[in-house]
Amino acid sequence: LGQIREIVGDDLVYAYDAINPPEGQFLALNALSNHKKGTLARLLPRPIDESRIKGKTAGFEIKNVFGLSHVRPDLCAPFWERVPEYLESGKIIPLSFQVVEGLDVDKVNRGLDKYRDGEAVQKIHVHP
Repeated sequence: LGQIREIVGDDLVYAYDAINPPEGQFLALNALSNHKKGTLARLLPRPIDESRIKGKTAGFEIKNVFGLSHVRPDLCAPFWERVPEYLESGKIIPLSFQVVEGLDVDKVNRGLDKYRDGEAVQKIHVHP
């Protein structure tokens, strides 16, 4: 939390959490500004003990943004129809990745070991 405050001071009003259960979301919530209303957008909508969030005099809100295309077809179908165009035009740039051909356990484990060891990781796609 201290490192975040060193960079953004008390100005952080938006945070996004893509994976953490409630225990891990406390960092994002506590990093939000104490004097400006903040918002945490999160994928995992689970109950959170708000008594563990300190100093938010302007308050905060939590937005659950877990999205499934089939839940909002009116919104998502046109988007998915345009994805190829967005990719070709560069409006969307996919993250880099490494392809592992076949079920090569050693290559997959090396990639997973990097996550475990805190090393820089390039996403792995396994093509059996």
